[in-house]
Amino acid sequence: YNLVYGHHMDNGAMFGGLDKFEDETYFDSHREGVIVTPSGTYDLITFAVLNTDAYDSNIYSVNSITAEGLLNYLQTSDGTIIFREGVASASSKIVAMSTCAAADTNGRLVVFAIMIPRDMTEITTVNEVGTLTLSLGSYDGIYDGLWHGFYVQSSIAEALIEYSIDGGVTWTTEMPRIRDVGTITVMVRASYPGLDTAVGTTLLRVSPLEAVLTIDDVRKIVGEEDPEFTGTVTGLLAQDSIDYTIVRNNDSEDIGVYRDSLVMTGKEVQGNYIITSVPGTLTIVAAAEEVIEDDATPLAPMLQWFDPRGSSYGRNAWALVNLICVIITAYIFLPLLDLRGKYRRGRILRRINDKKAAFRTTPDSELNFEEKLEKRRLFQLAIETRQEKTNAAVTEEDITEKEFYGAVETLYYKVRKFVRRFRFGFVLEILIVAAAIVAFILTEDIRMPMVLIDRWTPLMLIILIVCWIVDVRLMRYREKVQADGEEEEERRRQLALET
Repeated sequence: YNLVYGHHMDNGAMFGGLDKFEDETYFDSHREGVIVTPSGTYDLITFAVLNTDAYDSNIYSVNSITAEGLLNYLQTSDGTIIFREGVASASSKIVAMSTCAAADTNGRLVVFAIMIPRDMTEITTVNEVGTLTLSLGSYDGIYDGLWHGFYVQSSIAEALIEYSIDGGVTWTTEMPRIRDVGTITVMVRASYPGLDTAVGTTLLRVSPLEAVLTIDDVRKIVGEEDPEFTGTVTGLLAQDSIDYTIVRNNDSEDIGVYRDSLVMTGKEVQGNYIITSVPGTLTIVAAAEEVIEDDATPLAPMLQWFDPRGSSYGRNAWALVNLICVIITAYIFLPLLDLRGKYRRGRILRRINDKKAAFRTTPDSELNFEEKLEKRRLFQLAIETRQEKTNAAVTEEDITEKEFYGAVETLYYKVRKFVRRFRFGFVLEILIVAAAIVAFILTEDIRMPMVLIDRWTPLMLIILIVCWIVDVRLMRYREKVQADGEEEEERRRQLALET
């Protein structure tokens, strides 16, 4: 018997959520857990919940408590809220999780579970005659409609193996099996004349299978009675069925699209199944032939996958994020804080290149030392470029103005290429900003209530991202300017010597 204490934190930390186990429905859907210790890993199966006080010796005097005595106390105590028969036995390992109860200073809430070793269990008895070993497996699976037993083997093939599912009160030689959702604690004993009996405990457990109810979308004319709500259930085995009712979670009769307004009522856990429901959409139209604009838009089918939760307005709302996307997209095109900087880039770069290109006709006597070096570098690059094309001897006098300017663009800024890209990007950004504004006007109506996002938000985000990419890739100078590395320093040194 092990006892674990934990504070009852208001934020749910530690054992702050333990009081949820007082609810029987919650208890039955949260029976399983895992505890890891230095000596091994154990599966936990809860079987009881108790309200008591901090001085209850039947719970907190750990060293004097046996599993059998604890079970007898839980079955007879007035504080026991829930107790599940057939889970724990006198041979079980039990862990209790204790926390404060809010109603009383000394009040305590305790949840009990049995501990089952993850690995194969082996029970060995030894006496002067010999040994007897009993090896036990278990079964833990999802409901599949089939009967399941477990692995049992004795070291002596002739040993008598018996089973008990009532804590050792009655025994039978027929192995218990399990099919439906639940947990069966099985005691197993192996006996052989002259040898001590080996007794162990194992577990048969079947967890619920998930079934999904997808509620059909419904369209009706305003003022008419609601049609029959239907849905499709998937995940059930052939012989099984579930009970459910589909209802509306609002009673509005205004024209519009009410997403997630058709929901399932009923138990989430039904027999061998956990039911998950996918809500349906109710559309109210003015006439049978009228189609709501939200569904008529060609882009609507592309955005069906994005259906944000949290808004009760349906389509009758506009999204703040969409407006922000339009504003940012426009600002990328016309950055008010750097408008001149963006649209004067090409002119500034060309001015730098023109200044370098003027070295060609400027007498050396009017240039300083660094400018002379730059002039020599540009002539040398132009000569090398022409020689690669013609394989003929070339001098500075042979270099044309166009060839010299080509060398300038190679060493400094590739202005012509940048300007072509810039103009193309300018046109693209105009089209993108126009698309953002038109999309917002067609999909939003700011006279309606405001929500954070809607089904058109992905489209607006895509337009924003595309505009930003165009701005970065086409409207900013991205060519690598030649750096002065070791090789360039050597060239400058040689040119200096020649000069």
